[in-house]
Amino acid sequence: MKIVYKTSTSFLDSDFPLIRQLQLSGHDVYTFVDLPCYALRSTLVDIKEQKPETTIMLATDYDEFKIFELYFDTSKLFVVNRIEKSIKKWSNIKIKHTLFKHIKSLNPDVLVSPCIPDFSDFEIFRLRSKLVLTVHDPFPHSGEDNYRNYFNRKIAMRMCKKIVLLNKTQVRQFTDFWHISPERILLNKMGIFDYMNLYLPQLTHFQRDVTKPNILFYGRISPYKGIEYLLEAMKIVHVQIPKATLTVVGGGKMYFDIAPYENLSYVEIRNYYIGMRELTEYLTRSSIVVCPYTDATQSGVVLTSFAMNKPVIATNVGAMGEYI
Repeated sequence: MKIVYKTSTSFLDSDFPLIRQLQLSGHDVYTFVDLPCYALRSTLVDIKEQKPETTIMLATDYDEFKIFELYFDTSKLFVVNRIEKSIKKWSNIKIKHTLFKHIKSLNPDVLVSPCIPDFSDFEIFRLRSKLVLTVHDPFPHSGEDNYRNYFNRKIAMRMCKKIVLLNKTQVRQFTDFWHISPERILLNKMGIFDYMNLYLPQLTHFQRDVTKPNILFYGRISPYKGIEYLLEAMKIVHVQIPKATLTVVGGGKMYFDIAPYENLSYVEIRNYYIGMRELTEYLTRSSIVVCPYTDATQSGVVLTSFAMNKPVIATNVGAMGEYI
């Protein structure tokens, strides 16, 4: 089967294991990754300097993608390199049209995408008879919803031939909310994020201090992540296990006052995006990973942690319990 996989940098952590498995299963997979100037550091991508042209190019033209040559066949892995931020810019309109023509010329059996299309992607609906939409978050997280997001989702739910959900916990609620026939729903599960093994050889001189149990939170900072509750809970943990430490690391705006916790000797807060090598180091150092989310779907954090043989404690929201 010929598959075109259209995605963005924010989904690559879950996309790459799937694409690898599709290749191993004998499918012919062409992957196009949207790479706008504002998303150079996201999940697996940590690009220091963007190529200065809006064009479609091999992903391995960027050195940062070359490590994945050890993981799967990257000869059909492309990036849609966009140097202008606004989708209204002529260069962005033009490259999206070029991408559509390229996808159409490949004549795929199926077009798969985890990205909710917006009005700049309207041409993609001309291939809606082949379009399969993977919905990572059936419902927007707290603090991340808006009317534009809702409108784009509503159009996409009507236009796509099939919709893939990644957990069974939320299927009924999803079909009821969007008035979708259950026959249009396909179920899949994200697998272990085993590309983490690519970064382990880079830690040959790293040693974990086993005398200090470390609790780790990592990932994008957002209000639904519940970090403030974890920090408060750590005060109780410290009384019971004085040697225990907590590390909170991730990019994004802190949505609460972290000042009361910054001077605690057993708490380390690193508020910046961490690349894969650094994440591998943090996971190697940790004893356990905690996801104190107030709402959720499923989480790549769980599957990344499992790839490093780290146990996870999470609140039982969304499909977190199902995955753990």
